[in-house]
Amino acid sequence: MKALLGAAVLGMTLLAGTACGADAAKCEPASKAMMDTIAKGSKADDFTITSAMTLKSADHDGVYAVAAKTKNGSAAEKVGVWSTSNTSGEGAVYSVDKVANETTSFGNAAQVDGSVKSGDAVVSDVKACL
Repeated sequence: MKALLGAAVLGMTLLAGTACGADAAKCEPASKAMMDTIAKGSKADDFTITSAMTLKSADHDGVYAVAAKTKNGSAAEKVGVWSTSNTSGEGAVYSVDKVANETTSFGNAAQVDGSVKSGDAVVSDVKACL
């Protein structure tokens, strides 16, 4: 009976890891330079990033999604996602979702071949890492 219970617990643990997104373990904190690059593209003077994570896209070679918790003054914190090929803060950055498009002046990733798109799995996965 103990062996059967142990096998059941092991099986549920493995399934839970899959259901919660195995890619979450591959997320890495965004560099300060990456967060500074996103902040420099802000449309508002009081825009800040409180935390950010990066995750390599499985759909696009050498491309990363960057999810960041952002704040504009006293407004509620929002999460935006950007696409980049260089997580060191150098290179092109594109706005992936509504929050990123509304708060920063980067080009829209939907119009750029090879960038992360709002419907890509990596978008929800990187958000889950925050």
